[in-house]
Amino acid sequence: FWIVWRLYQLKCSSGGNASFAPWINAMPQAFETFTKDEINCLPFYARYAAEYQEAKFASFCNAAAVMKDDDCVFDPANSDHVALLKWAFNAVNSRFWKTNPSENAKIIKQTSELVPLG
Repeated sequence: FWIVWRLYQLKCSSGGNASFAPWINAMPQAFETFTKDEINCLPFYARYAAEYQEAKFASFCNAAAVMKDDDCVFDPANSDHVALLKWAFNAVNSRFWKTNPSENAKIIKQTSELVPLG
C-alpha cells in the first residue's frame, strides 16, 4: 500500500515530484482493465485473480480515504482521485506482484494435483 500511496502523492502533488518526474513520466499512463462482463467470462482461476485485484483495489481505496495528507487528499467520491489511485495501483502491480498465501491458494494446489503429471 505504501508504495502505491507514495506514487499517488508524487503524481498529484504540484511541483513536489521534480526529482522523480523522469521515472514517473516513463511509466505507462494508461492500463487495460477488465469490465465486469469480461471478468464474468473468464475461466475460474483467471476470474479469481481479476476479482482478487478488484477487491484489493477497493481495500486500497478505503485505506487511502483515511490517510491524513493536506497536500494530497483522496476522496473516493471524486472520479479523478479514484482514477489516479487506480493508475498508481496498476503501475506498482505491473512491476511487482506478490501476495500472501490464502485459503484459496490451498484449493488451487489441491485441484491441480487431481491432474496426473507425466
